[in-house]
Amino acid sequence: MAELLYRLGKASAQRAWIVIVAWVAVLGLAGGAFALGAGTLATSFDVPGTASGEVTDELAQKLPDYSGASGQIVLHTEDGEPFSDEQRAEVADLAAGIRDLPDVARVVDPFEAEQERADRQQEITDGRAQLEQGRAQLESGQAQLDAARAEVESGQAQLQDAQEQLDAARAQAEAGGAPASQLAALDQQQAQLDAQRQQLDAASQQLEAQQAELDASREELATNETQLELGADLLELSEGIGVVSSDGTTALLNVAFDVPLLELDAEAKQAVIDYVEAHPIDGVEVAFSTTLAQSLPNLIGIGEIAGVVIAAIVLL
Repeated sequence: MAELLYRLGKASAQRAWIVIVAWVAVLGLAGGAFALGAGTLATSFDVPGTASGEVTDELAQKLPDYSGASGQIVLHTEDGEPFSDEQRAEVADLAAGIRDLPDVARVVDPFEAEQERADRQQEITDGRAQLEQGRAQLESGQAQLDAARAEVESGQAQLQDAQEQLDAARAQAEAGGAPASQLAALDQQQAQLDAQRQQLDAASQQLEAQQAELDASREELATNETQLELGADLLELSEGIGVVSSDGTTALLNVAFDVPLLELDAEAKQAVIDYVEAHPIDGVEVAFSTTLAQSLPNLIGIGEIAGVVIAAIVLL
């Protein structure tokens, strides 16, 4: 192999102009073919069929809002003091401006996100207190309902005893040939018992309806408690993922794009950087994550051009 390369290099050196003209012709043909049918150069690419590509495609189908690339902008106060209200407002304006840039899907204002987290935590605390209050009200309502049911059952038992006594008196009166006035009095007592029975039956039905309402409220309370605890678990899982430091001096501005990282044009990332640099915040330092600051290398750069020039000098 070494001898072959030596012969090739020696032959090229002996016929330098022929080699140079040949390479220029090849480059000319390649450039012409590219200009005619290859389109324009791109700073992004996609490799279909790979595992990462399949994951990206599935993510785009099931969670389209989270399938794109994302980059972070780190904001830090120069004096080491927490962000002032004015600086927070300027950060919010900065986030709003970045949202209008090309290929940007959403921008998370760190201070707004932290406030939402605090609001969710307060909602969970208030929700638990309301659940306890609702549970106490249900227990009180159930106790009252049980007491009312006991009264109805006692009244029904007394009514049953009265009915048995009335039936016995009627049987005795009819057997003894009681006068019509006595039988009429027994009929009047029977009517009173029937009226009381209707009242007790209506009260029993009303208690059953109230019991059904209590059971439905108890199920709703259990459902709300499950949802509340699920929200509390999710909030606890995200507790360590903060976008504002504990001392309030550093904040993370997250920028999400519409397309995956390998398909994201360098111009879109540079537009974010240019916008941030064009809208500085007084007293705040800015740093960009590698996702935003770095881009794919160009196919033809200074190094490639220098290599071609050196090769030409050697051949000449």
